[in-house]
Amino acid sequence: MSKLLTKIQTAKIKIGTITKELKNEFGGFSYASLNTVFRQVNDALEDVGILVDFESIVINPTLTEICKHIVYDYKVNVVDLESGETINKTFSFPADDEGKKMKLIQACGSCITYSTRYIYGSIFSIQFENDPDSSSAEQGSQKTNNKPGSNNTITSWLNPNTEEWSKTLSWCKTKKKSLDDAISLIEGLGISKKNRELFIEQLKAA
Repeated sequence: MSKLLTKIQTAKIKIGTITKELKNEFGGFSYASLNTVFRQVNDALEDVGILVDFESIVINPTLTEICKHIVYDYKVNVVDLESGETINKTFSFPADDEGKKMKLIQACGSCITYSTRYIYGSIFSIQFENDPDSSSAEQGSQKTNNKPGSNNTITSWLNPNTEEWSKTLSWCKTKKKSLDDAISLIEGLGISKKNRELFIEQLKAA
């Protein structure tokens, strides 16, 4: 596994910072197109000999029930083409069409686009120039559109004193989930380290 980890670290350095070349006039923020991300990431992966394989996209019934949106699990394999070493990861994102005039298939397509960008960013710690998500994460924004896979940060979606927090905590208690299962669930939803510790504390106190 050490060879693959070394290659991932080398790829991170080669990818560097990705410039946001497009601007959303309605939202007032800049962003990097998926093509730009693909081009910069794929060049680095080709150089080091790594393949990122999107194995499958399946509905996660547990998160779908909690979020009240269809939530997809993206099963991703990071493979060293030389040694065959593999790291398996699963990421969860909703097809969120709330407040938008789009069909479900369009919402799913939009979800895949944003999710792919976030997945690459997570695996290779990609930094984006003038990233609006950075400030959002620090502020722990609790806006209604701050859901996993949205334009805002995915790491601060689950916050205390919110409806999502209460529903998730209640669901874990009602279903009598083990601590490990509960941790896996909240990390899939997107939660900061501080909120993770608070959630576990409240779950244990139940």
